[in-house]
Amino acid sequence: MPKLLVVDNEPELLHSIEQALRSENLDVVGVRSGQEAFEILRRLQPDVVMIDVQLKDVSGLDLFEWIKDLYPRLPVVFLTNQADAETAIEVMKRGAYEYLVKPLDFALLQDILQRALELHRPSAMPIVEKKLSSFSNRFTDVMARTTKLLQAREPNIYRSVTDEVDRAILEVVLNHVNGNQLQASELLGISRTTLRLKLRSLGICKFE
Repeated sequence: MPKLLVVDNEPELLHSIEQALRSENLDVVGVRSGQEAFEILRRLQPDVVMIDVQLKDVSGLDLFEWIKDLYPRLPVVFLTNQADAETAIEVMKRGAYEYLVKPLDFALLQDILQRALELHRPSAMPIVEKKLSSFSNRFTDVMARTTKLLQAREPNIYRSVTDEVDRAILEVVLNHVNGNQLQASELLGISRTTLRLKLRSLGICKFE
């Protein structure tokens, strides 16, 4: 059974999510702090994670960065009380799968989780996974060392380099699928909303 980890301060919301998704054949595990999420994540091995942006003990964005470092392909959905474009763009730029504003629309939530689970299936797009894995393994160690050095000493250069890498990857993938954003988002393992925001933030207009 697929597993969903929900990290949110509000016990009432955790209960509501568990009740709403009970019929969706999902094993829902709710925790109320980033520390609890740290402790349970490796053991639970969830298929999707939902995180409140404003947790009491840690920033939801910091928790997301930690999860992304360990499980870069794991879909993460953000929850927030702030219905503002700035927060939405920030979490999507960081690679979140989707963004939901409270109070939750549970029909929309179910649809998003279904798509995220389909994307995270082990059998989904095996050829793409093999190609990405082969490509990644060749330079992961070098990139990790370079990233730490740039982040510490030259943050502006680091952001410029990562933007150029993102731009190159997006253009290669979109050219490969003839500009089809749905196919591109599936290949990249991100939602179409995230893809559009990335294109906009990087100034890539020819595929919109």
